[in-house]
Amino acid sequence: MLRFMTLLLAASTFGNGATVHDFNDYVDRAVGSTLPPLIRNAHSLYPEARIPFHTFELSEEYVWQNDIEVRLTEGAVKGLDVVTERSGSCGHPSQVMGATVTTCTLDLSGLEATYSVRTNRGEHIFAKRKRFSVDVRVASATASIVLASNGDRNARLVSFHLNHIGFVMSYDRDFDLDASRQKKFGEEVFDYTRSELTKIIEGSYFTALSQAFANTCFACR
Repeated sequence: MLRFMTLLLAASTFGNGATVHDFNDYVDRAVGSTLPPLIRNAHSLYPEARIPFHTFELSEEYVWQNDIEVRLTEGAVKGLDVVTERSGSCGHPSQVMGATVTTCTLDLSGLEATYSVRTNRGEHIFAKRKRFSVDVRVASATASIVLASNGDRNARLVSFHLNHIGFVMSYDRDFDLDASRQKKFGEEVFDYTRSELTKIIEGSYFTALSQAFANTCFACR
């Protein structure tokens, strides 16, 4: 019983000693210093993460319009090595089964997805096929993480949850669509980009992020 109380007291003492500042500093060093070289050494993430091609159709709405087949090719996500930052302060640490645990938020805004877009024909019946570029910028994206430390110099990433992703898009001026089909085009590109970006972030990026936290000393000064 005395041994149990001693261990409990030791854990509680460490929990009180690990401050919000300690976790804030730990996150900043992990994502600011340790993570970038790990991503740059990952061929699936740097200099860009590839997005598979995707084809969809914009149906005609008037007799003088064409059905337009749109093909997104050469898709790539750039900036994974530089955009990650802590957003706000981590939560107050608490004790969970002997570990000191806190929650933090990461900001991934600023990632950029680019595509080369081909269409089988233009908006109107006599228009020719076109090729142009599309840029999709991540205007807002956050991830909620849980970190845990057992009292030594190491901590670990326990969980990762990607929250809502917001986009803004720009494309070549000569891609002329009416308002309705322009909206459908944007929705299709955003939905596909969100799906593929989520796979990348929850896959190879998450692996690098976990390694970054594991390789960063928590209690070092």
